[in-house]
Amino acid sequence: MRSIAHKITGSTSYHNHIIKFELKNSQLTIHNLQLFAIFTTHMRKFIIGIIDFFYPPVSKIMSRQTFRYAACGGGNTVLGLSIFYICFYFIFNGSIIDLGFHVFEPHSLSLLVSSGVCFVVGFALNKYVVFTSSYLRGKIQLFRYLLSFVVNLILNYFLLKLLVEYWNWEAMLSQIVTITVITLFSYLSQKHFTFK
Repeated sequence: MRSIAHKITGSTSYHNHIIKFELKNSQLTIHNLQLFAIFTTHMRKFIIGIIDFFYPPVSKIMSRQTFRYAACGGGNTVLGLSIFYICFYFIFNGSIIDLGFHVFEPHSLSLLVSSGVCFVVGFALNKYVVFTSSYLRGKIQLFRYLLSFVVNLILNYFLLKLLVEYWNWEAMLSQIVTITVITLFSYLSQKHFTFK
C-alpha cells in the first residue's frame, strides 16, 4: 500500500513539475506576444501617420481607406517588384532552375519568391493599416486573404507565362503589366470578401 501511495505522490509531483514548466513557457509566450503587440501598435501608428500625412491633397477624390490601400498596395508592389528583379537577374541569373522535384523558369520562381514575402507583408498592412474596422477574427481574415492571394497568384502566373513565354515580352515588363491588371481585382476581393 505504501509503494502505491509513494508512486502516486511521485507521479503527482512530476505532474506538478510539468505544469510549472508549461506555465513558465506560456508566460514567456505571453511576454513575447505583448512585445509583438507593442511593436505592431507602434509600427501601425508610424505607417498610418506617414500615409495620412499625404492624404489631404487627394481627400476630395478618394476615401481614406482607398488611399491607405493604394499606399500600402503600392509599397508592397514595389517590394514585390524589387524582390522579383533581384531574384530574376541576380539570384537565378535568368537561368532555368532545377529543384529536383520541378524545373522552374526563372520568371516563375522569381514570382513565387516575391509572392511569398508579399503575402506576409500584404496581410499585415491590410489587416493593421487599411481594413482596421473589420470585425472578422484574424484566422478568418488570414484564410480569406490566402484564398484571394492564391487566386491572384494563379492569375499572375498564367498571365506572366503568357506574356513571357508566348508573346516573348521581357520578364520585368511582363510582371509590371500583370500586377497592374491584378491590382483592381485584388482590391475588390479584399474589400468585399477578405476584410468585409
